[in-house]
Amino acid sequence: MAENEGIWFIKLTEFYKVAELAQIPEEGSKVIDFMRKEIALFRHAGKVYALDNLCPHRQAPLSTGEIADGAVLCPWHKARFDLATGKGLPGPHRADIGCYQVEIVNDDIMLKR
Repeated sequence: MAENEGIWFIKLTEFYKVAELAQIPEEGSKVIDFMRKEIALFRHAGKVYALDNLCPHRQAPLSTGEIADGAVLCPWHKARFDLATGKGLPGPHRADIGCYQVEIVNDDIMLKR
């Protein structure tokens, strides 16, 4: 912990195991609960990505959307979100969504708090 003008801060940099690679097929997804949020894990082009599962437009489950060209497509209104950043891409809706840092350790999928 570090002290800054009488206020104590705790650096929260831990990673937590949330799933195993074998639980997500290549070009597939899995929904998890992480820190009281519904997160979609996507496996695409040999990497794993973690994004908020709900589209900001109408709360569609992004985990059921198509994965293509490094993005996930909202199954209801075709909004697209970059898998690596959560940024909304050009299309019908451009709001960003939450994106989480992922590490793979011995086939375990770890998310940063």
